[in-house]
Amino acid sequence: MNFDNKGFQDFRRDFEFAMKALGEKHNVSIGMGNISYNEAQFVSKMTVIKKGGVIEGTSHAQINFEQNAELFGLTKGDWNKIVKLSDGTPAKLVGVEPRSHKYPFIVETASGKKYKMSASQVRKTIER
Repeated sequence: MNFDNKGFQDFRRDFEFAMKALGEKHNVSIGMGNISYNEAQFVSKMTVIKKGGVIEGTSHAQINFEQNAELFGLTKGDWNKIVKLSDGTPAKLVGVEPRSHKYPFIVETASGKKYKMSASQVRKTIER
C-alpha cells in the first residue's frame, strides 16, 4: 500500500466494504475518520453508531453537530439553518469542530463551497 491520497482512498473504500458486513451483523454503522500519516504508519479514528439509536440517514456530521452545538450557544435544531457570511452570502450550517475554538463552525454555500465561521458570527447571523 502506498501512503498517499490514492492509497488512502483505496484503503477507505476497502475498509467500508469490509465493515459493512460486520456492521450489519452487530446492528451498527461503522465509519472511518480523517487519516494522518507519516512514512511508517497512519492513524484514523473509527466511529461506531448503534442503528436505531439515531434516525436512519442521519450523518456523522449531523450527530456531531447535535452533540456539540450547545457548547457554542446553539441548539440541536440549528443543523442546516441559514447563516450569512461576512459578505452577506447565505450559507447553511453543515458541521462543527469543537476543538477549533476560533472557527468551530463549517458552513456551505449554495455553490458547494465550504467555509469556517466563528461561533459569535454564527449566533449573530443565524436565521431562526
